[in-house]
Amino acid sequence: MGVDRLRRIVGTRDGDKNGPPPPDTSVPQRRANAVVDIIYSPSKWYREVITLDASGLFRVSDERWDIRDWDVAGVAYWCPYDRFTTITDTLENARKLAAEALQLVEPAAPEQKDVEP
Repeated sequence: MGVDRLRRIVGTRDGDKNGPPPPDTSVPQRRANAVVDIIYSPSKWYREVITLDASGLFRVSDERWDIRDWDVAGVAYWCPYDRFTTITDTLENARKLAAEALQLVEPAAPEQKDVEP
């Protein structure tokens, strides 16, 4: 991991004046599985990481950008939230599951419709 990327993720105490960094959108590193796709919520504070394991199954992992430790430690990072990893057999299904999971944590704004007086 490069020093610049580490600074973006971990932050520096000098950066406290400006608040925590925005979510890091670089590709995460996984030891056992290859990252196939990353789908972000509109705010980019939540993401679904789709990986492919050695047996050919797709795994969908929920993550959120966590800044709770910023004030104390100057640290912001991606962490899992409230769900287990979902496993499916096709990339298409994995993307659908990822979109559904993101809709649960950050619903899209309702469409504005013309309203007659």
